[in-house]
Amino acid sequence: SFDVVEDGDGDGDEIGRESRWRLRDGGGGMNEGQEQAIFSLFALVKSPLMIGADVRTLAGHSLETYLNKEVIAINQDPLGKRGRRVRQDGDVQVWVVELANGDTAAVLLNGGSEQTVDIQLSWTEAGIEPPKTPMVVRDLWQHKDIGTFEGSFTAKDVDPESAVVLRLRRDKLMPTFV
Repeated sequence: SFDVVEDGDGDGDEIGRESRWRLRDGGGGMNEGQEQAIFSLFALVKSPLMIGADVRTLAGHSLETYLNKEVIAINQDPLGKRGRRVRQDGDVQVWVVELANGDTAAVLLNGGSEQTVDIQLSWTEAGIEPPKTPMVVRDLWQHKDIGTFEGSFTAKDVDPESAVVLRLRRDKLMPTFV
């Protein structure tokens, strides 16, 4: 199993310059979901994306994880805002960040090690106004738009020690009144 632990002066909800995050690995390496979860969080908080492995020998899900251009784009977004945790309920965490083009990125993390969970993201906690705005939700690990939702989105059956990474953009076909 793995855990993300914070070193430094931050409060854990927003990672400041003094904070450092590191991975505590149980020693057996990481599976695909764990790698994606860690990479997703590091990307969202704008941590340098470094790989502690010989990149010449990476293959399979490790290579796919570290080459995911959509997740890397969150890390490299020109607005430069760092993601922040907006909710923690036991092992479930929800992190969000505003992007330069007005989109919002979110990481829905199931940090538990035993069961799948449904994780809801509300537009209010994501800072999207007005709260009933139609948003196109894209899954960045699946590389596909899931659909258009108003007010919230629920990721179903998020595997243990895994994360779903979403990009939310305003539905250009729907009028927006602020």
